[in-house]
Amino acid sequence: MSFFLDSLYHVSNIVAVDSPAGTGFSYADNNDDYETDDAKTVSDLYKFVLKWFHEYPDFLSNPLYVTGCSYAGAYVPTLSLEIVKGIEAGVKPNINFKGYSLGNELTDYDILYNSRVPFAHRMGLISDKLYEDLRISCQGSYWNSNEPDCLKNMEAYHKNTAGINIEHVLFPHCHYELGIHSSISYEEERLRMNYGCEENGYQIDCPGAIIGKAVRNANTYHRIRDIYCYVSHI
Repeated sequence: MSFFLDSLYHVSNIVAVDSPAGTGFSYADNNDDYETDDAKTVSDLYKFVLKWFHEYPDFLSNPLYVTGCSYAGAYVPTLSLEIVKGIEAGVKPNINFKGYSLGNELTDYDILYNSRVPFAHRMGLISDKLYEDLRISCQGSYWNSNEPDCLKNMEAYHKNTAGINIEHVLFPHCHYELGIHSSISYEEERLRMNYGCEENGYQIDCPGAIIGKAVRNANTYHRIRDIYCYVSHI
């Protein structure tokens, strides 16, 4: 190992937080802490931010930007709001908060799904005529519309975009499994590679004597993504 003089830490630092408890390498001492929602996640993150700056006050003068992607769009803005409210209330330490940044974020289902039709048109995935028919019949509300003409045009839209990876139109339309695999057969791996799908970043291996199980709280299935490995004695 050698010291790298041109490291980016001279101008910026990144603190990556595994949140909520149970994601990544994070864990909780109390099993109840694995049951969470967006509000609790934001509360825990804000406590973490304050505690981190208490322990590392040398970084207080640095501009702070809260960043995230995908589902983080649900709590990055609200965490930023909590930080701003704390600053206005005089909460110590005084954080030099400057803003937040999101990438491919999920902030609102209506905005997300209604934006896909204009996006498909701009990417050349649907014709000008179909887009115009959609625009007129759906009036900008493409998602969950009950208008017969809109439904008919949306059916044509889905046929035109079937098999296209809407998140990255240049990549294959691969199915990403959010789960734990104790083993992947050679045949499964060969088929995935032949199809052009990259290795799933969400897959976690639980090898050896550990019996891997995907643990979810059924009541919070749509609110948290806390999959982790644990030792089972069953």
